[in-house]
Amino acid sequence: MNYIEHITPDEKNTLCEIITGRDFKELFKQNEKEFAKIQKGFRAKTLNDKFALTIAIKNIDKPFISLFVNRMVDTWLKEIQNNIENLEKEGSTPDDALADTLLDSYFSNDVDLYLKLSGKSLNKKELAKLYERMGSVKSERMKKAEFDERIKNMEEEKTGLLDQIKSTQQIVNVIKAEYEQKIQEVEQKNETLELTLAEAQSKITELQTVSENKADDTDYLLQYDDTNNSALPSSHSNEIVSLCVTASDYNGQKWLIRYADLNNKGHYHVFRKNEEISPYFSNRDRIYFRNGPSDNGFYGVWNWTAIPNENDPSKDYVQSQYNTSLDAIEVVIISGASNLDNLISQIKSGITYQAHSRRVMFAYTVSKEQYTGVICNAKDLKTVNGKTTFDENCIEVPVYQFNESDILYSNNRLSFFRNAFAGIPSEIYRLVNPIDIVKKIVLSSISWTAYKKSGATHAEYRAFKDFIGAIPTDNITHKIEVACHCSNSSAKDLLSQFLNAVCKYVDGDSLEDEIILSAVSKNSELQKRTQELLRVEWEDKNQKMMAEAQKDLDLLYAKLESAHISLAEAQETITQTQSEEKRLDSIISEKEKLAVNVEMAVAEKIQKARENAADFIANMAFVDGHSPWALDKNDVFSKYQIIPESTDIQSLDANHSWDDVINTAVIELGEAGVAEKYRCGLASFLCAAYIEKQPIFLVGPNALDIVQAFSAATTGQKYGVLCCDGSYSNQTITELGADGEKIVVISNLLASGWINRLPELLSKKDIFFVATHPFAEDVQVEPKSLYGLILPLFTEFFVDNKATGNYFGGYFAEDFKPYTASNGAQRELKALSALEISPLVRNRINRIVTTMHDLYDKTTGDDEFLFAVLPIAFASLQMSEISAPRNHNFCKPQTRSEAYLKGFIMKKYNGLLSTIAQKYHILKGTHETDDEWKTRLVYSICGMMAYASLWDTSEDGTISMVHLKRRVQVILENYKSVYPELAGNLPYNLEDEIENLFLSTGVVYHCPNRIVPSMKHEEAFGDILFQRGIALDSISCVSGIGFYSKLEKTENSDRIKTMFGFEHGTLHSLWDTTLSSAVWQSNQLFESNTEYLRLKPPFSQGYWINKPDTNGTVSILRNGMKGAWLYYLYRYLGGTIEVSPLPQWKVESYNYRSLACACLLSCGTLPPIKYFEDGTLVHIHMDYLLPPRELEFLKLYSWPETCSLLPCNFKRKLTVEVFTAIKSILSDKGFLFIDLLRKVKT
Repeated sequence: MNYIEHITPDEKNTLCEIITGRDFKELFKQNEKEFAKIQKGFRAKTLNDKFALTIAIKNIDKPFISLFVNRMVDTWLKEIQNNIENLEKEGSTPDDALADTLLDSYFSNDVDLYLKLSGKSLNKKELAKLYERMGSVKSERMKKAEFDERIKNMEEEKTGLLDQIKSTQQIVNVIKAEYEQKIQEVEQKNETLELTLAEAQSKITELQTVSENKADDTDYLLQYDDTNNSALPSSHSNEIVSLCVTASDYNGQKWLIRYADLNNKGHYHVFRKNEEISPYFSNRDRIYFRNGPSDNGFYGVWNWTAIPNENDPSKDYVQSQYNTSLDAIEVVIISGASNLDNLISQIKSGITYQAHSRRVMFAYTVSKEQYTGVICNAKDLKTVNGKTTFDENCIEVPVYQFNESDILYSNNRLSFFRNAFAGIPSEIYRLVNPIDIVKKIVLSSISWTAYKKSGATHAEYRAFKDFIGAIPTDNITHKIEVACHCSNSSAKDLLSQFLNAVCKYVDGDSLEDEIILSAVSKNSELQKRTQELLRVEWEDKNQKMMAEAQKDLDLLYAKLESAHISLAEAQETITQTQSEEKRLDSIISEKEKLAVNVEMAVAEKIQKARENAADFIANMAFVDGHSPWALDKNDVFSKYQIIPESTDIQSLDANHSWDDVINTAVIELGEAGVAEKYRCGLASFLCAAYIEKQPIFLVGPNALDIVQAFSAATTGQKYGVLCCDGSYSNQTITELGADGEKIVVISNLLASGWINRLPELLSKKDIFFVATHPFAEDVQVEPKSLYGLILPLFTEFFVDNKATGNYFGGYFAEDFKPYTASNGAQRELKALSALEISPLVRNRINRIVTTMHDLYDKTTGDDEFLFAVLPIAFASLQMSEISAPRNHNFCKPQTRSEAYLKGFIMKKYNGLLSTIAQKYHILKGTHETDDEWKTRLVYSICGMMAYASLWDTSEDGTISMVHLKRRVQVILENYKSVYPELAGNLPYNLEDEIENLFLSTGVVYHCPNRIVPSMKHEEAFGDILFQRGIALDSISCVSGIGFYSKLEKTENSDRIKTMFGFEHGTLHSLWDTTLSSAVWQSNQLFESNTEYLRLKPPFSQGYWINKPDTNGTVSILRNGMKGAWLYYLYRYLGGTIEVSPLPQWKVESYNYRSLACACLLSCGTLPPIKYFEDGTLVHIHMDYLLPPRELEFLKLYSWPETCSLLPCNFKRKLTVEVFTAIKSILSDKGFLFIDLLRKVKT
């Protein structure tokens, strides 16, 4: 029935929208020829759903579309009527059945359309009643869903309360254990309090001693100030002072690698080489080594100059001198240190450290970006057995606080202090007790001669006291002053304390220790008296500390009491929770009863379905909400399916031996479209692979048909199909072979993340895996290591017809004779020796060839070449190796068949680039050589493959930049091997150029070390649609590595500038705005360390000069150092320079070129961009670089004029249509162009 002829155009639109664009797209894909008639130039599979719907609405009266729509409507109306009848049989009234059914149908929002299509008519009252009933049913369903959600929430709440009870009980137990532990600790503390107080008193005494012997803090710290401003570079000198590291080249020549430059304020700034100008003079990053420490890896400071070379003034003559007054301060963060004492303790114990300079700051992290450290000179440290610690002569070290901004980080993970000097320390950390220092000095001052002069004997210790008194204290006092950094009076006090201690030890003051101990131990009264006196004295001295300890004990008892109260509250909470749990159990019990009733109802439904299967299927299709054929494969189909074996055993051939299998396979392969002369060879090869269970990658036309034919011949048409859609699934892998299938076909392997899990996928050794793929070129870009797992086989070399699909097949009979390997040695194909393949791959190929000969004694050299040698050579892009003269690879002359195959392959190779060129509109220039054209094609192919790698699957949906660059390297090397004549034209660092262009033009989004494709963005300009973030199969035209498509002429839009981040407005408006916002001020300081913008050609000598323009023209200068330039407008008025600072964001990262171009344009000296056309190609030459954003945009959509040397910024070439659009964009901004052939400036 033709439903659509009875409805209005608006109703047709509504009906199409109900069917959805997705279903129409599937219709178009199944009817490609009819679709091509109504939408020329498009492929159905590339349509989006919205566009497909638009096409369907526009062409709904076309026969194949109207027939499809009428069938869909007819199916829906029958489903609705069947459902209504079923509901009426179950007891529903006709009105209720209609309302319930429509609410679940496609016409739930278009009841009038349903009534019109079904031929039913309702008056206003009946229609209102129908709507009311539908609303009531919908409300009831919502209430039921709400009730179910509430029950679910209550069950979750119950679980949460149970968890809370468990957690509370755990907390109570922890608190109880904690306070029991604290009580025990308090008791232990009381027992050890005397010892603790004694140690504290001793520490206080020691600290007081140190404090008393310190001199004035300021003078004391000033002694460690290392500032020496006289060593800093002069602002009036051409000499550069640089922090450098020593290194040797491959000839053993010593060099200084320039890392940072020191300014006259004592700050280091990292040096960055300017790639735009020659690497000489101040742009030099390597300095000739003349003197100084020569160990590789040593960081020091060298003064150097660079003057013009007498023989070639464009180059320089360099002299360097090691600076002994300045030392680089290396910063070493000790990760395990948490405070200053801990840091010192670790260094004293010995740390692993290799010195890179003569001074080092050992530091620890105080807080975020805050550090504290101590500075040590080389003489302060010693290294023994690989461990570095303080030298015994190092008695104290200065302490400094500094920030993250005070650190310079080098490329080799070393860090240095940003300032030349550390300055005045915040404190001094004493490594040795002052008395110990005095003791050491005194002992070193005692001489044996002085001791003998005192007349001492062994019997008279008094003489030793006199000897001590006779030591010359003036000299010792001076030594103590120097060692302890204290005043003369403090030094004398320290010496006096030491001598008193010595005398006291010698005298004993009263009784010897032994006599005292003896007297006390023999007299009990004396013992009691001594103990009482000591106790009273101790309590008097420590009364305050005892009071504090008692206070702490009382506090702990109070906390324990609070814990008991908390425990009681927790137990009360548990009781309440248990009560709530009982209430919830009651509710859940009611729900469980309801669930039983539901299960009974469902069982009854199922039983009815079994009795009337047709109605059941119709209902399920209706309820699902999809068209009968457009089901979601993820919902309906598993990733793995089994194609069952033929049930007609009589029609199958019984195979009693492998000869029978090969004969059967030959017949079936003929039905699969395999050429007659290759069927026997292919059959024996597949049988050999089946026996060895060697996975095969079958690529090209009729690939699946060949697998089906072989499975028919061996397993009665039974095989498994694994579709690698979506993410990898371990569960799916466990299903392989579960039903006894011996052959498994793998589809969509390359376009999914499953390929990264190929070893796990092929882990079952009793299954013959065959992966299929339609396009041979896709396989060539895969890594060669893939073939260690699965061997390639290309069907286009032996398929000459369309498959019929009429397979009968065979099966292994009960008396089938299994394969037994022959006793001969394994065959070795000499042709494989010319290929760069792994021993594993070579061995697997030889093993299959050996089995082929065992199975089929008529296996020929052509068979070996076609099925074993040629596929691996073609897949690994090594066809040039097997096309070499025969005597290099083979032991006998080529066969005619083999020679034909080689010629066929090489012809295919030569046509490969032509195919790519036609597909992506990369056409050859009129006067362009073949090699130049091929070089451009390989450049673009590498860009497209880098873009394709963004879709390689990973767990977090991103890939690493290393992955992208490695993919480019592999592709580039493969094409170099296929086209050796291009090796000299192609660069070695193409992956860096592609990475930089993708990042700078927004082709990718990136976070640290990870990238993803950008969002889709398309902007039209003229007849070009510039594209970014598009799907791989949407790429239609390529210029350079930029994607675009052709349009009919459209209006130009400024949105293209936003897409690529250009500044809006012209160069003239930019310059006018900059001048109008200038704030001028006089400053003669800019006459030194300053460079001025070059306003007149030749610009090939650099964009900056050392002399200003003094004629009053407003121009640009920059002041400072390399890598830290500050930019200003400047002008001369009355012989005085005036400047106005420029915002840093306007000039950083070479963005100053926007203002530079604007300035030159205002002066009339901005060079035009030269170009000339060569057929479909345009060559451009820039004498002045564009601003960064415009330049990167141009480079994205162009090829280097000379690809072998990158970056190639000044000379590019691009397609004529893209050039026309870019020329218009840049001309609008004020850039000039000149046609070299016509001598016309535009």
